[in-house]
Amino acid sequence: MGVTGFRSSVVLERSYGLVCETDHHTRGGVTLGTDENAGTTTIDALTLLELPALDGLTTEQVRGAACIWRGELLTADTAVDLGERRHKRLDGRYSTFPRACHRCTHEAAYKALIGHTSSCEQCIDDSSQCDTGRALLRLMRENRR
Repeated sequence: MGVTGFRSSVVLERSYGLVCETDHHTRGGVTLGTDENAGTTTIDALTLLELPALDGLTTEQVRGAACIWRGELLTADTAVDLGERRHKRLDGRYSTFPRACHRCTHEAAYKALIGHTSSCEQCIDDSSQCDTGRALLRLMRENRR
């Protein structure tokens, strides 16, 4: 397995063609895809996490100063950037940039993995071949703190 790093990206290449690109490694996220020869499938595991409704959150949670799930205040070291989330409202659209702690990100990835594997034929047949399942599992591992 070769490992190549550039800027904030890390690319892991395996002999069977899978490439793991973590271009937002500092966010604690995972993007899985395949190399050019094997096709182009990309999964951002952070987008698969179910977030709580905005109407029940504090101002700190909505603006990313506190964990979106538990509400504890975050620092640059403890925060996982969950990426931009777009929302609709009557007069247009707006974006939020939620963040979470590593513990809650791990738990949310676990819940998403359980929900995914129970309905995914590929996971039932051979879980090692499912890009979504592998992306969620890697996200769990990266946020075990």
